[in-house]
Formats: sequence, structure tokens, C-alpha cells
Amino acid sequence: LLPAAVFLAVILAWTRLAGDKELLIMTGAGVSVTQQLLYVFKFAFTFAIFVFFVSNFVSPWAENRVDQLKLRARQESDIAGLSSGRFKEFSRGGRVVYVQELSADRQQMQKVFLQAHEAGRFGVLSSASARFHRDQATDSRYVLFENGHRYLGKPGQADYQITDYRAYAVLLDQGKIAADKRQPESIPSFELFGSDEPDHI
Repeated sequence: LLPAAVFLAVILAWTRLAGDKELLIMTGAGVSVTQQLLYVFKFAFTFAIFVFFVSNFVSPWAENRVDQLKLRARQESDIAGLSSGRFKEFSRGGRVVYVQELSADRQQMQKVFLQAHEAGRFGVLSSASARFHRDQATDSRYVLFENGHRYLGKPGQADYQITDYRAYAVLLDQGKIAADKRQPESIPSFELFGSDEPDHI
């Protein structure tokens, strides 16, 4: 908006000066057209420096901060509503997590299990500890279980599969594949100049 505002300010001012014949008076008093334009250039150059600084430094920084806040909000939504001794649903009820103990920073879970539907069968994972994890490349959310057991089968049947594991990841939400999560608007201009990415170019 600032360049447009400066442009309109100059146009309106010169229109007023021309309408009142003041430009002719200035010329008759010895102020040449070149000097008049020089005054305008000095005025505009001051704003040009400010716009350059905002466009190349402040705006990308602000966009990057917005992206970080959005990512933080998504990460915090992973543990929203999760508390000790209560059930938490994910994936529209397709995943149910129970946590017996939750750390103070709400990042680590102790004595936890997860129930999930897998191809018509019920799967239950019990683990001594677990934590949330987000894949930065795909923006997918996982629960990483450690040192536990996995039971998979159909209720009422005895052919359950029992697996012991040291580490097991369960997908909660599938994200979108993106090689670079930063948008071009959030990258400083000087960094864009040296990039070979088509979007950056």
C-alpha cells in the first residue's frame, strides 16, 4: 500500500500545483523542472528505502513467524485434551489412546495403550512409554511406542497375533508431502536469489 500511497500523494500534489499555476510561478522564480523533479525523487527515495527494507526483511520474517505459529498450533493439537487416566480419540474415532501417566511437559506418556481398526481387525498396543512425533517432510503425525506388545485379531477368535517390539510407530493423521515447508513468501529475497527451486525462481 505504501508505494501506491506515495504515488497518489505525488500525483495529487502536482495536480494541485499545476491547477493553481504554482508550477509556472516556481519556474519563473528560477526553480527549473529538473529541480522540481529532484524534490520528488528525494521524497520518493526515502520511502523506497523503507519499502525495500520491509519487503526484503520484515515481511519474510513476519511470514516465517506465522508459519511457525501455525506449526506450533498443530503440534499442540496433538496433545490437546490428553490427560492421565482418560481416553483420547484420534482420526475420527479410528484411534483411541489411553494414558495412565503424562509428564509435566505433556511430551512423554507412561503406561499407555492404543486401540485401532486395521483391515477389519482390532489392534491393541500396550507400551511402557510413548511420545508424539511429527514427520517434518510429510507433516504426518505419529505415536511412537517403546518397549511394548502388539495384539492383532478379531474379537471372539483365538488366532491373535502377538508381537513384542522395541519401537513401534502408529500413524494418526496423514499429512501432505512437501519437500520444503517454508513458503516462498517467508524466505528472504536474498536467499531466493541463490535458489534453484522453480517456485523460488
